[in-house]
Amino acid sequence: MSALLFFNARIKFKFARLQPKFKVNKESQQHNFEEVLKKMMQYCSYSERSDFEVQIKLATFLISADDKRKVIAFLKEENFLNENRFAAAFVSGKVRIKRWGRYKISAALRAKRVDQSLIQEAFKEIDEEVYFDNIKHLLKLKKFSASMSDYEKSKIVRYLLSKGYENDLIWEAIKDFNKE
Repeated sequence: MSALLFFNARIKFKFARLQPKFKVNKESQQHNFEEVLKKMMQYCSYSERSDFEVQIKLATFLISADDKRKVIAFLKEENFLNENRFAAAFVSGKVRIKRWGRYKISAALRAKRVDQSLIQEAFKEIDEEVYFDNIKHLLKLKKFSASMSDYEKSKIVRYLLSKGYENDLIWEAIKDFNKE
């Protein structure tokens, strides 16, 4: 009997780790539909949000599932929530500011449950010259030189791969960097 209880507790713990972590507001019982709608409009106005982020935020309020659907429908109808705009803003910010590559951006957007077709559409807006210059900039930051040992070069290539850049673009940037 105790082995069965241990097994059930272990399964519950395993599935609990897979659930998104969020805190339920202590005052959430006092919120009505209009208050939640106002808070979600402010939440979406502050920054672009994905549908998934909004659903997680809505889960912190104790309102019915029907009201949650109504809030999301209203936000979409009033253009507070737009997946295309979110994907484009996310890609643009990560390329310009964080200097991430396509693979890492794609993984982050998939984690936010953005549709693959929207991700591909957002990638079309990336300026290839800026994207390639980002790789060169990161090579300069890592003080890349042709006289480095193969081990040091491989460490830098692994770093660029971890930033999400494509292997062929990395080697093309290294060849360009050696010419300069």
